[in-house]
Amino acid sequence: MGSDIILLSPEAMPTPRKLRFSDDQAEYAGLFLNYDRAHTVLVLPDWRGHRTDYAMRRGVELGRKIGANVVVSDLFTTSYRPTDYAGDAEHWVAAALANPRALRQCLTGYVQALTAHIGIAPSSVIVVGYCLGGALAFEMGRSDLGLRAVVCIHGIPASTAPIQTLRYKTRFLAIHGASDPIIELEHLTRFQTEMTRAKVDWTSLALGHVRHGFTDEETDPHGHSQRYDQTASRRTLGMLAAFLSLELSP
Repeated sequence: MGSDIILLSPEAMPTPRKLRFSDDQAEYAGLFLNYDRAHTVLVLPDWRGHRTDYAMRRGVELGRKIGANVVVSDLFTTSYRPTDYAGDAEHWVAAALANPRALRQCLTGYVQALTAHIGIAPSSVIVVGYCLGGALAFEMGRSDLGLRAVVCIHGIPASTAPIQTLRYKTRFLAIHGASDPIIELEHLTRFQTEMTRAKVDWTSLALGHVRHGFTDEETDPHGHSQRYDQTASRRTLGMLAAFLSLELSP
């Protein structure tokens, strides 16, 4: 392991600090777990946003596993918080992903505001996104902000506005369920083609027999399209730890 990777006991977890930061367009919120480390993992959860137990579980487990600072946040502004997916969050998601270039401008403002607020450089940030957060993490990578790495977990890895090249050497990692009927493997193939043509450092992992939302403990276990998979979730955390240990090495 690199020198920036440590194993932490539960007692070592810092008290989460509430964040509020803004750019010229909007104000955002989040929670900051400060382990006083050189790197920061930004966790972007699913459509429910950062104020859920699920979002905090993902942030806490990453903080305990690798010891990097952790920010748990989302792209919803402080004036908007979805209460349901159908008829609410789905409209926000559809509008955001339908215009990738406008979305990337928004993401640029968000990242610049967040990093300035907590006094870190984008090059020290790794973004780990789940579901909607995964799609946003990859669009952050495509925004060419100098992020160290971006990770998409059961999100949308492809874009309707593929990049041609990147100035910065941001690394991309996709972890996907091979039996996801919502975001099928064709999306992963399009991502691979895009990144290969753009000469970007990319990795993709497809987990066999795994459906959508496999890290979400609250997912309906009897649903056809989405299903929590404890084994896949544990494997994902192990893969993340291995990937991040390389990214956080000097």
